[in-house]
Amino acid sequence: MTVNKTMPNLEAGTVDLERYLPQMLNSVSAQMNERLAQELRTIDLPLAYWRILAILRWRGDCTLKDIHSWTVIDTSTASRAVKRLEDEGALLRCWDKSDTRNRRISITEEGEAMFNRGWTIVSGFHDYLMQDLDARELELITLALEKLQYRLRRSIWDKRKSMR
Repeated sequence: MTVNKTMPNLEAGTVDLERYLPQMLNSVSAQMNERLAQELRTIDLPLAYWRILAILRWRGDCTLKDIHSWTVIDTSTASRAVKRLEDEGALLRCWDKSDTRNRRISITEEGEAMFNRGWTIVSGFHDYLMQDLDARELELITLALEKLQYRLRRSIWDKRKSMR
């Protein structure tokens, strides 16, 4: 298979959008999110809640800004989800001792239980998705995605730096 790294000419009508990488990534991501959300609904756990719980479990306590950054959930949705999780006893918010403008958010025992219920579904979904990939393919796609993430983060940094 040959992959063309140049921008396709959309006006010429020669682009197969099903093989255009940004479209493929968007499509796969949207399908994965919808299917995973569907599975998590069977245990009344919204995908946004599970992602927030997963970040707190992985990173430890953090701010709402951190949650937004790591989950890629828009700030207002993340804020509402954090509030609801706090109301349900899954999260605890405390003022940050080093920066009193921020509140630190941490997971509680109830949040751990919610995370664990979701983990059973998430890990099963992951195993299902990976069935058709061998170890080499999984490593290659992971490396490629890491490179794209690095490029995107660097381009944002470069843009900010050039604006100074």
